[in-house]
Amino acid sequence: MFGTPDRALEDEAYGDLMGYDNYYRGAQKHVRWDAWDDRISLINLGAFEGNAGP
Repeated sequence: MFGTPDRALEDEAYGDLMGYDNYYRGAQKHVRWDAWDDRISLINLGAFEGNAGP
């Protein structure tokens, strides 16, 4: 629905996948996917640290 992210990072704790952090630089968007609940748990809009260039 949001398209292909510019950067996607896995979040793991003790070997378990907790979720994914997807960053969209052009749209200045950060979307957090919760792997346990199989849903989006957070959407950040606007300029913030994670959307800085490579």
